[in-house]
Amino acid sequence: MIFHFITLGWKLRRFSVVETGLFNQDIIQQIKTSSNNIGVNLLKRSDFEDVAKELDQIPELQGLSFRRDCKEENANIKLNTMYIRTLVCRQKLIDIYFARRYSNKNQKIN
Repeated sequence: MIFHFITLGWKLRRFSVVETGLFNQDIIQQIKTSSNNIGVNLLKRSDFEDVAKELDQIPELQGLSFRRDCKEENANIKLNTMYIRTLVCRQKLIDIYFARRYSNKNQKIN
C-alpha cells in the first residue's frame, strides 16, 4: 500500500510539471500571436527568444512531449482527467488504509 502511495505522489508531482510546461508553451504562443501592446512590445525585444529559452526546460520538454502524445488536441483536458483519476485512486487508498486500521483495532479489543 505504501508503494502505491509513493507512486501516486510521483504521478501527481509529474502532472504538475507537465501542466507548467503546457502553460509556458501556451503563454509563449499567445505572445507570438498577440496583437495587443504588451505582446507586440515583448516580441520587439531583442532578447525575447533568449528569455523564452531561459524558462525551465524540464517542464517545457515534458509539456511538449505530452502535447505531441495527445496529438496537440485537448492536452490540458486530458492532463486534468489523469490528475483527477489519480486523486480518486489516492483517496480510495486512504479509505482502505483507515478501514483496515480501524478493523485491526476492533479485532484487538475483542
